[in-house]
Amino acid sequence: MQDMMELLEEDLTCPICCSLFDDPRVLPCSHNFCKKCLEGILEGNVRNVLWRPSLFKCPTCRKETPVTGVNSLQVNYSLKGIVEKYNKIKRGGKDSWSSCLKIGASIMISTIRKDGVLFSYILDFLRTLQLSLPTNFSDYQRLQREADFYELNSLAEILSQENLLKPRLEILEVRFLLQETQAFIRIFGSCSSTIEELAGRISMFTEQQLGQGWHNNSFPPQRPLNPVPLERPSHHDLVFQCGTDYSVADQLVTRYVSIKPDARKLINGTNVLGLLVDTLLKEGFHLEMVCNQLKYQHDF
Repeated sequence: MQDMMELLEEDLTCPICCSLFDDPRVLPCSHNFCKKCLEGILEGNVRNVLWRPSLFKCPTCRKETPVTGVNSLQVNYSLKGIVEKYNKIKRGGKDSWSSCLKIGASIMISTIRKDGVLFSYILDFLRTLQLSLPTNFSDYQRLQREADFYELNSLAEILSQENLLKPRLEILEVRFLLQETQAFIRIFGSCSSTIEELAGRISMFTEQQLGQGWHNNSFPPQRPLNPVPLERPSHHDLVFQCGTDYSVADQLVTRYVSIKPDARKLINGTNVLGLLVDTLLKEGFHLEMVCNQLKYQHDF
């Protein structure tokens, strides 16, 4: 009981006078102070604030905000009510413990309102002992800081897992275009780190031969192949192709694609697409959409 009261008093203490809040006023930065404490700080600028706004620095975070006097600042009625209940508990009573718990809940609710959705995930974890986050959640570092601050060791341990702190590998769309004997594949990622991760797994090779026809097989030729860099139109997508076509010099150009950890070099577009999707699903990528097109014009 005594430990709980001490913790509550810390949250109910003005950082200027180090006493319980008296008529607390809240600044735009969400920090609270006693009305009299703010009046003392503003006293030196009283001539200015009477008739025009003056920049005032928050004593806690030093953020500047225009004020026209303490009376213009909003009264924190929730905090004021909590202080009044706390004073009643200190005076004693048979329901002191129950009231103490209610005050703790009030402070938690006040924190939730200030920190928004992030703190609701912490509350849900306290109820269920399971971490349930939306698929598009990415602010793991901030959530872990909150868990460390509130000494939620089990939650902090879950968040410290390396796979959670890494950016989500999300593939928004895979476009597959089959044009006669060639296949073009374009991949759009949610961020540049996703594309960098995927680009490290995909390799493209070319072979130029004279007077050679189409061969639809999945086995690499015996002669050496020349590596070719993937196209990167932007930080969020990459393009590569496979199959055969004729160059300006009437040479047959064959393009092979290899996708790690598979060691094969494939030229058939359908096989490459199948291997790509299978790799994405097995290697932890989140795949949103695959678009399959059959055309005779390269319209990327």
